[in-house]
Amino acid sequence: ALAKQSLRAQALNPTAVRILGYVADARGQKDKARELILLSEKMSRREFGAQLWLIEDAAARNDVKTALKHYDIALRATSESPVILFPTLNDAMALSDVRDGFVPYVRQWPAWMTSYIGQAIEGVANPADVADVLIRGGKMPVDASTRFIPPALLAKLASKGQYRTFRQYYATLPGAKAAALTTVSMNADSVNLRYPVAGWQLT
Repeated sequence: ALAKQSLRAQALNPTAVRILGYVADARGQKDKARELILLSEKMSRREFGAQLWLIEDAAARNDVKTALKHYDIALRATSESPVILFPTLNDAMALSDVRDGFVPYVRQWPAWMTSYIGQAIEGVANPADVADVLIRGGKMPVDASTRFIPPALLAKLASKGQYRTFRQYYATLPGAKAAALTTVSMNADSVNLRYPVAGWQLT
């Protein structure tokens, strides 16, 4: 009732339309709910509640491409979204079709990607899944904000004993030295100060 009252006062009210969509969904009127939620999104891509509904709806239909599209929209549009969406994206990263769909976003590297990858290294159950999308995504931007990612991921892979993935990921990094993984020599060809975890460590 309040949503309808709000719409009478302000017709272009995406939150009110989204609430009406939620009500229709709760009543089992799925088609009407989708129509209202899509209308809410059309009014404002910053309507986070609409993006959440569209993510869940796409996931329920096993439409990974659409679900990831709405993840991207929500993460670009609202500052509150990472707290809610990053953990669910971490869980989904275990699925190969999600990783397949995620690779194009790694190639584009939207503004939210650096913070996501940073916390995913610690947050996903299997860090090899993070390495997989980074390897297939190609060279990521190299700047002050992303410099921490390779050594952090290498350290995580080493701590999990995932040495095959470690080698594959390390080989894609700028300045990687193949000899660092195959020799105990302490010379310029094998010692890599940029990625100290890649090589022999004296203890």
